[in-house]
Amino acid sequence: EAVGGFQHWPLLEDLNMARALKEKFGYPSLIPVEKSVVFTSMRRYRKLGSAPTCLLNNMLVCMWRSGFTTPQGAASIYYGVDRFVDRITNLACDNILVDGIDGIIGGLVSLRNSLLG
Repeated sequence: EAVGGFQHWPLLEDLNMARALKEKFGYPSLIPVEKSVVFTSMRRYRKLGSAPTCLLNNMLVCMWRSGFTTPQGAASIYYGVDRFVDRITNLACDNILVDGIDGIIGGLVSLRNSLLG
């Protein structure tokens, strides 16, 4: 409350709060909160893998801190990656049947055409 609370942003609201606390109080090591529980999900890490997820998260933080994107823009990228991976996965499962080298080439052409058209 001393720094205005959490902003109603689609992404990066926690980092904004941390920045505001740092500016007001220095580096807080602990913020006492009574009987609070935080739930997180491993969904993205399981879907994309640890390294790509960490890279994506850090890239978005750097873009936001340097002024290259807004929280709304970061959210668009963040959630757009999920849609892109889902689309690629569905296309790979639905449209590509691999039968030797001809199947691989045909599958890649099918994937390219599905993405472009």
